[in-house]
Amino acid sequence: MKKLEQRVPNLRFKGFTDDWEQRKLGDLFVYNRPDKYMVQDTNYIDSGTPVLTANKSFVLGYTNENHTYNKLPAIIFDDFTLENKFVKFPFMVKSSAIKILNSRNDQPMMFMYQLLQHSRFVHEGHSRHYISIVQRKDVMVPDNVEEQKKIATLFSRIQNIITLQQRKLGETVFVNSGKDYKGLQKGNIPVYGTGGYMLSVNKYLSNKDAIGIGRKGTINNPYILKAPFWTVDTLFYAIPQNQSDIEFMNAIFQNVNWHKYDESTGVPSLSKSTINQVKVYTTSLREQAAIGSLLHKIEKTISLQHQKLAKYQSIKKSLLQQMFI
Repeated sequence: MKKLEQRVPNLRFKGFTDDWEQRKLGDLFVYNRPDKYMVQDTNYIDSGTPVLTANKSFVLGYTNENHTYNKLPAIIFDDFTLENKFVKFPFMVKSSAIKILNSRNDQPMMFMYQLLQHSRFVHEGHSRHYISIVQRKDVMVPDNVEEQKKIATLFSRIQNIITLQQRKLGETVFVNSGKDYKGLQKGNIPVYGTGGYMLSVNKYLSNKDAIGIGRKGTINNPYILKAPFWTVDTLFYAIPQNQSDIEFMNAIFQNVNWHKYDESTGVPSLSKSTINQVKVYTTSLREQAAIGSLLHKIEKTISLQHQKLAKYQSIKKSLLQQMFI
């Protein structure tokens, strides 16, 4: 085994002085084959268990299959491309090329993830890399778990700050298309268009709350859709991904100048790809929930005030009719 010369990092937390130890990644990680956790039906639905990939897409869609991976957090690693993602929620995968990694000796997973990110591998084309290359990689690690925890905490905080940076809407919501409802029977499931509620039918497109945004016609009036619901083909519905709060994301949608993204010279139009590419600023899920809750309370107060105003206008109209000849 080739000895790595540097035994300590250039920058270190106060109180730790011991040399780091040389280990192989295969001694630090235990990997799980994806077979048990692979989705069978790739006709994804709009809610349920997320189906993941290690590339930029990350969430491919959702499934109601229940063979989820639950030993969390974990790292999904693409054996061909070497791409990887840190995952904190139950999931399934599509590809047999995915390795699911956990720490072998209960080291902090954020530390392990950053160690993997720091490691450099030689990409050998379209071939599998984990067993032949990654597991054999020599790395330096602190033997003291407390030092590992401090490093993990630091990078977790940095990651939370990074989430404040610009992201694409496609990374925060899953945009779905509406469908024609005319073949359905009457029922109690509301059907929505760009102008709001239209009628009720006996089936739903989504059983998860979403944000409605016009595909054609009125494209600048997004609003929350309470599940279950159906949307017509001129109304997209965007379901927040696991790390997104719906009230917060609705405010984001409200704040976008959608006419700026109009793709038509006639009737205003949007496409999924355009919506997915819109850049916005987000924050941590916890802060999103706090902001979303506040905005919901304000919206509720405004709604109540509108109801009161309508009531007083009705009273005024009645008094005018009764008190004047």
